[in-house]
Amino acid sequence: MPINLILEPKEFPLLFVHGHDFSKAVSAEYSLDTFSEMQQKFENESIFLNGGSILLDNPEQVAGMWGKINSPISLKTSYYFDIIGNADEKKLVQAKTDNIDTYALRLNEIIKIVKLKTNREKVNLVAHSMGGLVVRKYLQIYGEADINKIIMITAPNNGISGNSLTYCSFFGSGAECNDMNQDGLFIDKLNKNNNFGIPVYNIIGIGCDTNGEDGDWIVTQSQAYLNATNVNNIFVNGTCGATDFFHSDILKTHNYPEVYEIVKNA
Repeated sequence: MPINLILEPKEFPLLFVHGHDFSKAVSAEYSLDTFSEMQQKFENESIFLNGGSILLDNPEQVAGMWGKINSPISLKTSYYFDIIGNADEKKLVQAKTDNIDTYALRLNEIIKIVKLKTNREKVNLVAHSMGGLVVRKYLQIYGEADINKIIMITAPNNGISGNSLTYCSFFGSGAECNDMNQDGLFIDKLNKNNNFGIPVYNIIGIGCDTNGEDGDWIVTQSQAYLNATNVNNIFVNGTCGATDFFHSDILKTHNYPEVYEIVKNA
């Protein structure tokens, strides 16, 4: 569909950040599919150009690539990749067994590349699940100067527990699962300072029995709720069953169009 919306060059790109990998056996590239449906709907409605995906790259080769585009662009990214090699020969490799601190460092490099490619001063971030923790850790390390606003969806802001924690490492990295433990050091340090200077929209899934509490089947309502300045906590009702997995299904625009509308309006 052609893009008819003409915006000022200052409009910021939208970067989609996925969550915890639910399969050790498959390539990290599959994590990029998390936001495909939402990204395409943004383009269909002439709101964001669909720029596909972006990973770590050589910044010298990408400067100004999208800088002349007036319409804002959306990009999916993954912190499950890194670069090895020297200045003469670099190689992109899968690296999805690290902790959230390391993922935040990679996110910083990706944000730098997006800013350089789009010639914009800031980016908007939409993060799902553990991706919300990666974004928050990024803010703790690097600050908010490069971020316009953040939208988190089913993020375990206060960690996970019970079956969600027990089975976490069966599917993904044990290091990131340890970080998400609600009684662990990472969550404790992450929540020492919850003051945000930029708008934060926190979408919380409810309606499913989650370790004996209301939640999205993985994260309970209390674990997702973020009590902090400039945070707008928004609750969305969903369903869980044999074939319903609300924690991830919440991103499917045909199942939960209200979530797409919240993200769009935010």
